Amino acid sequence: MSLYLIDRLAQVLADGSSDAVTVFGITLVGVSVTTAVKLMFTVGLVVVVLGLRWLALFVTRRVLGGEVADPRRFWVRQGVQLVAAATLAIGFLFYLGDT
Repeated sequence: MSLYLIDRLAQVLADGSSDAVTVFGITLVGVSVTTAVKLMFTVGLVVVVLGLRWLALFVTRRVLGGEVADPRRFWVRQGVQLVAAATLAIGFLFYLGDT
């Protein structure tokens, strides 16, 4: 379905004839090409940030070792979570705030 949406958005952007987005012949009310592209980039940002967060947590778990309740692991995990949340918040504000 996502490939269909990307294909359709590319077609609409190339034509420039229609601002409405249709999926399988159904016109999506309130969704323009601009909002659909922003939504796709937002989903991409979330996927990338969560993937990097998972990788950082995996690496720190391997490097620090120790028990689950180890204070070092706890604080590193908290720092990684905070950076991921801040990155998502700033990304949303910069990208979705510009309308």
